[in-house]
Amino acid sequence: MPSMDAYLTSSTLRHGASATATAPRTGLDAPPHAAGVSPAASRPHPASPRPLAVRAEGRGVLPSTEAMPGNIVTFTSPSGGTGLSTLAAMLAWSLSSMDLRCALVDADVDGGGLDVLLGIEDEPGLTMQELHAPLGSLDGDALNLELPVWEHVRVLAFAPWRGEAPDPWEVQAAVHALAGANRVVLVDAGRGRSLAEAPDLVSGMHLVGVELSVLGLARAKAHLARLRREGAGPPLAVGFETRGAPRGAGIVALAEAADYLGITVLGPIKADARLCGGILEGLGIESIPRRNRKTVEGIAVRIARQAGCDPDDEGGP
Repeated sequence: MPSMDAYLTSSTLRHGASATATAPRTGLDAPPHAAGVSPAASRPHPASPRPLAVRAEGRGVLPSTEAMPGNIVTFTSPSGGTGLSTLAAMLAWSLSSMDLRCALVDADVDGGGLDVLLGIEDEPGLTMQELHAPLGSLDGDALNLELPVWEHVRVLAFAPWRGEAPDPWEVQAAVHALAGANRVVLVDAGRGRSLAEAPDLVSGMHLVGVELSVLGLARAKAHLARLRREGAGPPLAVGFETRGAPRGAGIVALAEAADYLGITVLGPIKADARLCGGILEGLGIESIPRRNRKTVEGIAVRIARQAGCDPDDEGGP
């Protein structure tokens, strides 16, 4: 059977299958932590107008990288439009349903609009460009109280139409603060431009969205190489079926994608017309589609365990 490199040369495609393809184990494949898992924090309370607290650490100075949080998951993709932001939101929803206090951060400085995708753009609360951390550090508990809530998830969105993009140390300060006040923080970093100057985004867990097409895999390979150069650990890849493909035509099998990329590829995340229509109409994500629910819940469990929470523990994660 020809290799994926041959496919990239000849543009020959094989149909995908709904399965999990594996390659060398990555950080998100780690087994559950043994004993000593702490109980889950309570669900967040509704936002209040309490002022945001800031403490001084020197202008433009990023928080120390000596004690990096282990509960940050950075989502990136080599190109837009794959469904990465939607997946991050569905995973946050799934984690919150496990009674894990969760925050969702929009660090896609090239795009933004996570609040619109969720249908909460009119809800009161801070957005990324309204944050001010001139001294390089924020209080996580105070920040939690300032953010809008979607499905029990705190959301820090970036709305580029409301102002300029935040400075890199402000993104870092917000993520670092939220990691200290929540069990899991999911960061939609788009194509990853904000990683270079945000140490927590590089050192945390990584999930890469991969379009299951010949072009998508070629772009993903280059993207993974860039992440390695920037010091990121081995990521987990999630395959997305190409939207609009006629009955699976042009979709590369998960096993071939994993073999070509050299990492685990989960999925596939299948296109869902009802979900897409709701987002386009401004209704947000009303539910996790049944056809993707098992995959989303499985990835959420992996994230929870890697963050030090065991969702299978009846005593609480």
